[in-house]
Amino acid sequence: MQAFSQTAIIYFSLSPEREAMRKPLVKGYESALNLELYRKLETQMLNACEDSGIQHFHFDETQQRGNNFGDRFCNAIEDVFSYGFSNVVIIGNDSPDVTARSIIQSACHVEEGKSSIIPSQHGGFSCLGISHKSFNRAAFLKVNWRTDTVCKEMIDILGSDCKVLDKAIELEGYEDLFEFVENTDTYSAFYAFVLTLVNPFVNILRENTPKSQQDFNNHFGRRGPPFKA
Repeated sequence: MQAFSQTAIIYFSLSPEREAMRKPLVKGYESALNLELYRKLETQMLNACEDSGIQHFHFDETQQRGNNFGDRFCNAIEDVFSYGFSNVVIIGNDSPDVTARSIIQSACHVEEGKSSIIPSQHGGFSCLGISHKSFNRAAFLKVNWRTDTVCKEMIDILGSDCKVLDKAIELEGYEDLFEFVENTDTYSAFYAFVLTLVNPFVNILRENTPKSQQDFNNHFGRRGPPFKA
């Protein structure tokens, strides 16, 4: 495996407990289910970091510093640069499509002198690779974080040297869980866990969208799991 001595991963997230309260993926259902979903997702993301072979640093709410999201995000980046790294690859906890392969791809681009970004379907990004040279704190702080323009704004900041990679799923609600399972080509523990929720989801979706039960059956009832990468 290629060594990335000048690159580190920043896993920037909230703890599963905080995330389950802030952004429940399955609304109107017991909080324990949302907590378990985020715990499984955190495990998957940490495994992706480990499998990449690149040193990683986990910034949850106990390590983040700042008065707002942009401030906390920039402080985490500056902290890792202060450790002596020249490049960072930043991921969050809401994109199960981001794998070790995705991280390595981003690291390769940034070590070749190009920034990289993996857009999400909601206008944000799932993975960002930048160098110390391309990091502009003042510009990053002006980004309209947690809106559907974040990815476009970041690409504009990074300029023509930014490599835009294939889009990844960002989880904002139960519809995104369906999209993830329907479109992923990588078998994972998180994917398997979502499949175990068939019966609970049918009841939840019956209350939310009348057609969802049939859609769910069509999506899951007659298909096997994807191939493991």
